[in-house]
Amino acid sequence: MATGAGREAQRRNPIDRALRGWQPAQVLMAANHLDLFTALGEEALSAEEMASRCGTHPRSTRMLLNACVALGILEKEGPLYRNSAEARESLVRGKPTYMGDAISHQEDLWPVWGKLHEAVRTNRRVAERYSLVEEPEVHRNFILAMHNWAMRVAPLLA
Repeated sequence: MATGAGREAQRRNPIDRALRGWQPAQVLMAANHLDLFTALGEEALSAEEMASRCGTHPRSTRMLLNACVALGILEKEGPLYRNSAEARESLVRGKPTYMGDAISHQEDLWPVWGKLHEAVRTNRRVAERYSLVEEPEVHRNFILAMHNWAMRVAPLLA
């Protein structure tokens, strides 16, 4: 079993951080894909209520919500979950600073990044460009992701 100092050394180790870096991203992408943050909105709800709203299983919903709490995206008080201030601002559909489409776009890129080693080995593109006709959801996510980023950056430029 790792000591407190051993766990801290692991957290600072760039190899350990990089190796586990995909896990928080997948938690965020899964919660975004299920639209958990919008389902919570301004409310505080139990895992069972969230599962009912999102059409998911209560046990696995609780696990995903707890992972979001561990990442600081959600807050938990007793059995109730609520969006953090950042989640309310960035992950609830309809807010001007909504970033959910940008997260969906990153999820679309996931399979291509999984083939990075092949691209380096062959010096070739490992995935065909998305066909806007065959992959309209991917195109939609890209366009809306650019809008998400623009809405966050535009006030700074102005």
